This record gives sequence, C-alpha cells and structure tokens, in this order.
Amino acid sequence: DITWILQQTEVHIIFNVNPDSRYITETYPKTFWRKNQNPDRNCDADEIGVDLNRNYDFIWGELKGANTSGDECDNTYHGRNPFSEPETNTVADYAKQLFPAEQRRDDPEGSMDVAFGDDVMGIFVDVHAPGGYIIYPW
Repeated sequence: DITWILQQTEVHIIFNVNPDSRYITETYPKTFWRKNQNPDRNCDADEIGVDLNRNYDFIWGELKGANTSGDECDNTYHGRNPFSEPETNTVADYAKQLFPAEQRRDDPEGSMDVAFGDDVMGIFVDVHAPGGYIIYPW
C-alpha cells in the first residue's frame, strides 16, 4: 500500500520551478503562460521568455514534431542552448546531488534503450500542471 511505499522511498518534490509563469497565470488566468520572464529577447512583452520544459539538455532542440522552437518569440522557444536559464540549471544541479554519477550516462541520447540494472533506482517526474499532464522521462 502507499504507506509502505512511502516508508521505503525517498521522495523529493519541487513544487514550482517557474514562479514567473505562476505569477502571470494567477494574475491573468486566461493567458496560460508557460515561459519564464527572461527579458533577454527581442520579443514583445507577451512573447518574452523561455519554455523551461524544453530547456533541458536531453535531445535539446532535436525532436522533430515535438513542438519545440528555435524562434525566441514562439511559445515553445527552447532557449539559446540547454540550461540557458537559471531555473533549469537549479533543477539539474539538484538532481545531480540526488542521483550519483554512476547513475548518469555519458551519452544518454545514445543509450536510451539500455537498462541501468536492477540495483539502480530513481525517477524524475514532471507534473505539467497547465495541461493536466504527468510527463515521465523517456
């Protein structure tokens, strides 16, 4: 049951990685704002920022048809490079503290279909609140 699982499992929760988006969405509920408010872009005020869900390094900007964009004014702009935003850097640094180096791959894209082994445990889950989705890693 859930009590036993939680007694045997270490759980870490980051409730909000994008406070900019949360503020905009709470202030203007019909906007469904997804990007941070990084003003370092040549866009109108309602287009600035980076979609943090697309700013991680795993297959960054390479997924064809995955609704990611290199256009900095697009709603799904993935950033200038992986981890270009402080929010994604913070999450990555935290995850590296939780998951030891031996649980990380030098070439994660090239080894997506290779199991780690029965002794390796851990998962990263993204609860994608605006869409009502739970997105789990590859």
